[in-house]
Amino acid sequence: MVHGGVKHVLVETNFLVGVVRPFPQATAEKLLRRNGSDVTVHVPWCSVTETRRTIHRIIDDDLGFDQSMSKFAVRELLPAADHVGLATLDAFAKRVRDARRVAKASADSRIDALATALRVIPPSPDVIAETLRIWRVKKLPPFDEMILGAVMAKAVELHRNGEREIFFCNLNKSDFSPHDRGGGAVTRPNLEAEYARCGLTYLASFDVP
Repeated sequence: MVHGGVKHVLVETNFLVGVVRPFPQATAEKLLRRNGSDVTVHVPWCSVTETRRTIHRIIDDDLGFDQSMSKFAVRELLPAADHVGLATLDAFAKRVRDARRVAKASADSRIDALATALRVIPPSPDVIAETLRIWRVKKLPPFDEMILGAVMAKAVELHRNGEREIFFCNLNKSDFSPHDRGGGAVTRPNLEAEYARCGLTYLASFDVP
């Protein structure tokens, strides 16, 4: 039986990071707002773990500019005795440090809330079987191989149950794009054929039609 109405969207770590980071990605937030209405968003359990392990670095990427800004201000303003300008920038730098501290303190709870709102794909024998079938020779870091194994196992399950609008949205084009076979002695599997096998449409963005 072919189902209709709701699209199933499989995402990975970059989606979670795009939503949780201090400067969220607009397209990721837009897709999240659609979750539970016209789309159902699925994410591998290992992406949740990977987000926890990387989010503090991402927060520093977004909000770690205060020290450089302060050094630049001292160089530019101190020789001119612009104490008002320095005080203003010092106050702004403190706001940045406070925002970074709050973002790090609340990161785990925000990730928990996001995972609760999504359909988390748990580890299972099917996920392990898909991972080992696709990656017969180790090619990617373990989390990336498991992410694709989880995505494929869920897509196969959905397709077997009659779902036909199944999308894999991600920004990790170098590892998951079906259009780049990779290089080196061990090439990547034919992901285009793998995705076609279970009716999975690959999107290198979060813009689900």
